[in-house]
Amino acid sequence: MPTRPVVPPPPRRRFAVLAVAAATFSVVTTEMLPVGLLTSLGSGLHVSDGTAGLAVTLPGLVAALAALLLPVAMRRA
Repeated sequence: MPTRPVVPPPPRRRFAVLAVAAATFSVVTTEMLPVGLLTSLGSGLHVSDGTAGLAVTLPGLVAALAALLLPVAMRRA
């Protein structure tokens, strides 16, 4: 059975995968990092933990809206 040589993917595809990986990392870090710091954040700002928890709300809402709107926007482009 003949073997086919392994051809690496074009650089453009590699860049696309790296871009998606970097974007995913930054979005998840932005959303999850404040969760571990809520108590410190609340005490530093002299607010309750519940009020400090609102710091997680905005990135979550942005991610939810982006998840809904980006596929529609990309289809039109």
